[in-house]
Amino acid sequence: MNTGLANTIADSVAVDPTNTQVVYAAGTYKGQTVGGGVFKSTNGGRTWTQLNAGLTNTNVNSLVIDPTKTATLYAGTFGGVFKSVPRTVVVLHIGKSACTVNGVSRTLDSPPVIKDARTLLPIRAIIEALGGTIVWNPTQKKVAATLGGSIVELWIGRNAAKVNAVNTPIDPSNSRVVPEIINGRTMLPLGFVAKNLGAAVNWDPSTQTITITYPGT
Repeated sequence: MNTGLANTIADSVAVDPTNTQVVYAAGTYKGQTVGGGVFKSTNGGRTWTQLNAGLTNTNVNSLVIDPTKTATLYAGTFGGVFKSVPRTVVVLHIGKSACTVNGVSRTLDSPPVIKDARTLLPIRAIIEALGGTIVWNPTQKKVAATLGGSIVELWIGRNAAKVNAVNTPIDPSNSRVVPEIINGRTMLPLGFVAKNLGAAVNWDPSTQTITITYPGT
């Protein structure tokens, strides 16, 4: 369980409430002048990676995860409180299944497309890459996307959705923008989903490149 965990004296442990495989641990190296800082595991504690970039005091005695934006971590140290907002960057191209997640190559099961001047894409791989979850209800033909404490529910063929249980039009200026099933894959409007889950989307028309950043701010 301690692979990669340089400091085995853990004064604080925090578990992501939306994904229990994500665990943070920190310690102070009691009796010594230098602490080990913050460590992160994405596999339930089997292996760990140190996260000390920007952490000027590595004697960490408390950790707190923001319950509404679980990518945000607060570390209490002998030198004050530090805030970490790790970002995930996904880069995609219209008509291509290849994409990258933080520079690592991935392959989508269907390429993004443009329809009615809006980008539709298979959202499961993207949301999961950002740390969220997707649930498909075949009876209702409904997709529920959850990320960082927010939930967006969409129905195939409907131009209205629910954002945190509130009825919300997908695109007030274009009622034709709806979730669709294309070539057997569920395709959702990227801009609407990303905005309401706290991600930022940048579009480069010259290369037809989409860059998704989470958190967006």
